[in-house]
Amino acid sequence: MSSTTIKCPVCLAEIDVLEALAEGDLRAVLEMQDAFYPHGRLVRAYFELFGVSPGFRNVHRLRVLTEEMRTLFEREEFSYNRKFYRISRAGIAEALSGMVKRRFPEPLKNHNYLKSCMITISEREASTASKTAERDLRKKETGLRSGARYPVTEETVTVPKMKDVPPARLTPEQIEANRKRLKDMITGIG
Repeated sequence: MSSTTIKCPVCLAEIDVLEALAEGDLRAVLEMQDAFYPHGRLVRAYFELFGVSPGFRNVHRLRVLTEEMRTLFEREEFSYNRKFYRISRAGIAEALSGMVKRRFPEPLKNHNYLKSCMITISEREASTASKTAERDLRKKETGLRSGARYPVTEETVTVPKMKDVPPARLTPEQIEANRKRLKDMITGIG
């Protein structure tokens, strides 16, 4: 064993580190690990279901899988049978956890089983988000019906900036009429 070769801790194969680094695949895999935080261990365990060990064997396959999973984690959406689904990072982790706990007789060939697991989670999340949005809307409507005219604490109101409003060219009579209207409004409010 020369100074540039190491033994894989899993399969005990001798791997030339310089050769593996020269390909750039391993470096790319290592650089993409932050995309999975804090679910890196789940993702690596999922990769093992494909028969890709954590060592240097099949580094190119590991890179491809890592790129696919990074895209999933960054976009938080996937497509299955020409239909797009949104899913949160927590939902992806839940699906990965279910996959890792399951035993498969053969190594996986693609992500289709993971996607089928994520569909149910995605639909559940969409249903929960829809119910929450409807509940918030009803709360807002109830507040408006009861006479609450000001926004709820979570709601933001954008006010136009004065530089966006063009200056008005008013005559002294129009200015006096506006002052009178404003005075009447203030006394009317109480």
